[in-house]
Amino acid sequence: MVPDIINSLKEHPYLDKSSRKSLDNDYVQKSMVNPLLNYDANPKDKIRSFYEFISWLITDELNRLSSVLTPNELFFSLMPSGGGAKNKFFMTVLSDQC
Repeated sequence: MVPDIINSLKEHPYLDKSSRKSLDNDYVQKSMVNPLLNYDANPKDKIRSFYEFISWLITDELNRLSSVLTPNELFFSLMPSGGGAKNKFFMTVLSDQC
């Protein structure tokens, strides 16, 4: 894991927006993925850093939601899905942060 990568991603201007929307893949590629790929670090460490960042981002959003939803509403509105839900390593990293 490379803390500089994680911190750099956490400081991305998009995250300062109050109402986040879905992102264009091209935008993500240019502004997040390419800098990550160009970072001078072991590929495994770069991938782990991205896992940590995504897990932090999800946890941060859940914390924001928990301030406006009851625990019951929050619990019943969440369900991991898609490829990430099948990725046991990612789910473990996410679980560790939540």
